[in-house]
Amino acid sequence: MSRSAIAANLLLLLLPLTATAGKSASGADHVNHFREPGPKVEDGISFTAENAIARPDMAKLALSIDNGTDDWVLVEMAETSLAFEHGTYPNMRRSNRTMRIPPKGKKKPTVEVGGRDDLHVDAYSVVIGGVSKVDGKGKPVTVEPFSVPPSSNSVEAGPFSCSMAKLKKSTRVTEATFECVYSGSKVGLIDASRLAWRIESGQEFANFDRKAGQDLIFPGEKIKISAVAQIEGRVVDMQFANMSIVWNDTFAESDRKGVAPVKIELQIDPGETAGKN
Repeated sequence: MSRSAIAANLLLLLLPLTATAGKSASGADHVNHFREPGPKVEDGISFTAENAIARPDMAKLALSIDNGTDDWVLVEMAETSLAFEHGTYPNMRRSNRTMRIPPKGKKKPTVEVGGRDDLHVDAYSVVIGGVSKVDGKGKPVTVEPFSVPPSSNSVEAGPFSCSMAKLKKSTRVTEATFECVYSGSKVGLIDASRLAWRIESGQEFANFDRKAGQDLIFPGEKIKISAVAQIEGRVVDMQFANMSIVWNDTFAESDRKGVAPVKIELQIDPGETAGKN
């Protein structure tokens, strides 16, 4: 047999292999990949759909939420859905908990629909609902200074109530830990970085707890906060000193303000789809 005949026979043998090398566009394991359309901005919040895919039994994407405001952003993921030409289906990754995104913060939840056999499409949309904002400043609650050593372990601050869970008092460091609960009807804001320590001379010193920051809590929720004093011994011996915690604007409450739903449309990326199947 000539060399040309052998080569032709080899080619015929290889053709079935090359024909089946890629996944069939109608197969159960074929995955459509989608272009990233860029961010959609609503009320200072940026939403971006990333890594979107669709196969017959499942469609999903990563939803990047970038809070560019000085407010808190709340997202009810149960109110986000994927919309197809043949119907709209709720997010399977929904949670009973509200997603909380602090000022200038980011989150990237997954949105997914499954349990069907008709999701292998070339286009669909993600509809983001249940988004609201909470003013990061809120309305401060006035609170009387808390004496250390205390005459009582409780602090009443309008809709907030705190109880002192621990007190460590020494020359170098004094630390008081409180458990606080919000019993109002709005949204509670607690920021331990705003409190200060006052000594008998009237001097005030900032909270030395480096982890202190603003927390957002709902009615009935509780959190722990710490007030830490680190004052040089030549100024005062804290082990024996009478001191007080000045709360300033530690406690505040605010309302939720709804944000309009956002819709991001997705189109198949033929090149990426072909390359990854």
